[in-house]
Amino acid sequence: PKVEVIADNDIIILPVTADSIPEAIAMGGSVTILRRWTKAMIEKKKADGDIIPEVADRMKKEMSVKKADASNRDTAKQLADAAGIKTGAGDKFALVYETWSNVKVAGEWRLCRSYYGGDDQILGCKQNPYWCDEVPLISTPVEKVAGVFKGLAPIAPVMDLQILANDATNEGADAAHFSAMPIIMTDPEKNPKVGTMVLGLASIWETSPKDTSFAQ
Repeated sequence: PKVEVIADNDIIILPVTADSIPEAIAMGGSVTILRRWTKAMIEKKKADGDIIPEVADRMKKEMSVKKADASNRDTAKQLADAAGIKTGAGDKFALVYETWSNVKVAGEWRLCRSYYGGDDQILGCKQNPYWCDEVPLISTPVEKVAGVFKGLAPIAPVMDLQILANDATNEGADAAHFSAMPIIMTDPEKNPKVGTMVLGLASIWETSPKDTSFAQ
């Protein structure tokens, strides 16, 4: 058996009100895991017959010409960076959604594994290949909350304090920057262009220096 640890934000259980994964599947829901496949993984899945060969070839071709989308964050890479592990830049991957749900096969509802490459791209769908005929995912909250699958994070009791400390730091930095700026006093009757006197780098003020002064 191969065991891997998956980031919680890469997993979604539907419906969210299910208490367990088997209950979610029994309620007609699904379990989806976000995968990040390289070209080598796509080729392996193609060789194993898990995805459609034509779709696999098209995905590899698109990965060769398209640039990485900045909005698609690589969670695994971010977690590695947080731990001080640096990975190579420019690594391309395809975001694939591995979804487990009941599908009618030969008139009988069976647990199947489907791969999606987006909203309208189906990569493949096969009956559960494992002997246990269960979703191969173990997930349980540290602190259970009634009525939902996911629980409360251990940091929840002090999260508000952390947010307050972060806001206070940002406000202090803003106040420090503004306090370093000069106070400008001008006579609007003698300076008709007072509306254009916006403080900026290398700005030019079209007014007499005698009619405008700075104060600390």
